[in-house]
Amino acid sequence: MPGATCIYDGDCGFCRQSVLFARGLVGSKVDFQPSQEVASQYPEIAPEAFERSVQFVDEEGHVSEGAEAVFRCLSRGGGLGWLLTLYLRIGPFRSLMELGYRMVARHRSLVSTASRWLVGPTLQVHSLVRVRWLLLRLMGLVYILAFASLLPQLPGLIGSEGILPFDQLLEQARPEGSGSPHHRLDNLRTWLQMPTLLWLAPTDQGLMALCWLGLGSGFLLLTNRWVRLASLLCWLSYLSIYAVAQNFLWLQWDLLLLESGFLTLLLAGGVRGRGLAAPSPPRWITIFLFRCLAFRLLFSSGLVKLLSGDPTWANNNALLSHFETQPLPNLGAWWAHQLPDTLLIWGTGLTLALEVAVPLFFFAPRRLRATAALLSIGLMALIFATGNYGFFNLLTIVLLVALFDDDHLLWLGRRLRRHPEPKPETDPRKVPLTGRPPFAPAAWVLGLFFAYTGLAHMGAGLGWRNLLTSPGETIAKGLQPLSIVGRYGLFATMTDGRAPEAESVCDGLELGASCQFDVLGRSHQGRCGQRHRQRRCEPVGGRLELRIEGSMDGQTWQAYELPYKPGELGRPPGQVAPHMPRLDWLMWFAALRPAHQPPGWFQHLMLALLEARAPVRELFATVPFGQSRPRYLRVQADEYRFDEGETGRYWQRRPRGLWMGPVQLEAPR
Repeated sequence: MPGATCIYDGDCGFCRQSVLFARGLVGSKVDFQPSQEVASQYPEIAPEAFERSVQFVDEEGHVSEGAEAVFRCLSRGGGLGWLLTLYLRIGPFRSLMELGYRMVARHRSLVSTASRWLVGPTLQVHSLVRVRWLLLRLMGLVYILAFASLLPQLPGLIGSEGILPFDQLLEQARPEGSGSPHHRLDNLRTWLQMPTLLWLAPTDQGLMALCWLGLGSGFLLLTNRWVRLASLLCWLSYLSIYAVAQNFLWLQWDLLLLESGFLTLLLAGGVRGRGLAAPSPPRWITIFLFRCLAFRLLFSSGLVKLLSGDPTWANNNALLSHFETQPLPNLGAWWAHQLPDTLLIWGTGLTLALEVAVPLFFFAPRRLRATAALLSIGLMALIFATGNYGFFNLLTIVLLVALFDDDHLLWLGRRLRRHPEPKPETDPRKVPLTGRPPFAPAAWVLGLFFAYTGLAHMGAGLGWRNLLTSPGETIAKGLQPLSIVGRYGLFATMTDGRAPEAESVCDGLELGASCQFDVLGRSHQGRCGQRHRQRRCEPVGGRLELRIEGSMDGQTWQAYELPYKPGELGRPPGQVAPHMPRLDWLMWFAALRPAHQPPGWFQHLMLALLEARAPVRELFATVPFGQSRPRYLRVQADEYRFDEGETGRYWQRRPRGLWMGPVQLEAPR
């Protein structure tokens, strides 16, 4: 016989679709022929056998049928021989596969209908070349936004005259002594614990050059030039800044960008040539890693809300307070806050469903998977419209693009251009095959390793610590310095103007009961909730804002105003994203701390303002006293709530008293 031949029922639509899928896996290594055309060439096969099941004739003329024929056919494709090995060596598996084949063969019409609903009109291996091209371009755009946002802020945040100078951090981490093999080993360990290129140039110029390098590499990635080198430089540049940025790059989407950037390295590694004409198609396992990351991000973000014990999520009313209490509201948040309470309560349930249930379909057949992707993209669009979260929403959408295939993108292109759908080819032998990269065991081992590590790390973070997740969690902790396996979970609890006075109010009251407490002579209404086994009165709405004030005489005080925080009551909350103002964000976190217990970085901020450091002053929109040093600083707390807009104001403000200070430099000026 000239070669292996698979003989199928050419009059069966489901059989033709199955052959089309098999051809995509094995390519030209097997000749597929309908029994209506070649049955006479195989007199040793009974005519009823062709009607009963598929037949496979190997190069030596040996005939097999049913599930065995399917596995012998697929074994000709790269990396699928293990299926035939399982079939031949494990009896229960063989019996189960034969039973499954007979069930499908008897109900072809039903299976074909289900396939059309779940997969689409054609059952075939779909190309991912366009998806890879789009992923790489969009990752370049995200890198550009991230570095462009950091560029004006870095001197004031971590420069030598900034709040937390990175050069001091490197000096503290640098091992003492040099030259001996022992100290060279210490240097290597230090590099591994703090992986940053700034070890080579620990200066402000080196820091800014690194940011410009990342920005330029992002443009190269966006414009499809030197893709592999550009993706490497982007990732190294961001990792180098992340390693020394301390509190200022601790947000989850900074870690998400590094993990996505590492996957981009793997994706770009197979690119040879430019654009869609690149001869090497992407490996499915690499696209699968993007899908796993999207699943981990959204699923864990939803599940931590349910497991946190936060009463606003448990009572399905988190959105009643979220829009006005989030770190940086925008005008869309103000409008959303005005919606009826019933709609916001339903919106809370919908949010949980979109984050917990929908991601489960990220691994479903292509139509369900694409629908889940569209729903999740819609969620990201709503979050972008009602809040300022930097590049997070766009980066999440980039990950969700990996849930599509090329045919999805082509379908969308035809819809946008209003082109008619092409008539499908009914003969599977005439449908062009999708290119597949050669099977590479190392790539699959590496891909499955990272997929397991990420999922196990997520499971351990959700409390599922067992023999299955423990090894993955250990590996993830070992990889922590490189920041390539993260743990995610956004807004597990709502922040709504809590105060220490809210504690002990609910002792003896049932969960969910109404409660009230007083702060600085003002009464606050709320409901009894429980977090970490501690009951407290949870206010509904309201946010604390910290206002730093300076004085020369201790009597007259003037405010240092940040550009994007609530301030003037008639000023609408602005659209900041995709820019990420780091200090504005951290001031929101600082306000969650009890009064007179500021975080460490905040104390460094106060010192920098007392010394009137120019890079730090530039982070503020309004700086009193010009270049002069203030003699005193203090921090006032204000409670802000959205106004209904009838008075022409967007905010209501109530003073909450002194939060910190006054403080002054001990040493004379």
